[in-house]
Amino acid sequence: MLGWTFTAWLVVFIIPALITGFSIVYYVLGKNEQQEEDES
Repeated sequence: MLGWTFTAWLVVFIIPALITGFSIVYYVLGKNEQQEEDES
């Protein structure tokens, strides 16, 4: 029971964290690429 609860909390917190992290990284990389294209 405790293991299932730990796994559930892990999934509940880590999945949104990963999605948010990847979204930020994707946005920053895309923004940097646009800036480089504008400069060149």
